[in-house]
Amino acid sequence: MNVKEIILDLIERDGINAELKAALREYLEDDGYEGLAGDNCGCELNDLMACGGDGLDCEPGYKVPCTEECEYHDQGCEWHITTVKPESEATDG
Repeated sequence: MNVKEIILDLIERDGINAELKAALREYLEDDGYEGLAGDNCGCELNDLMACGGDGLDCEPGYKVPCTEECEYHDQGCEWHITTVKPESEATDG
């Protein structure tokens, strides 16, 4: 069993605990991410995995404003987490 398998086994057995969330938040923040993007789901760094999931299928992402193209725009959607770095940020650095 490798370390990845051990970590996945621990998550499956015990769920995501506060220490793991804190470590994940620190890692994401240090690498310039603003949250996690999942399938029709997204969470900010200050509220990771609010959906109750384990986050294993999520990807690091960036917070962007909701646009009229969003199917949830008319329902008050204000932002999304996307895996694509916004153009303004991509060219700044």
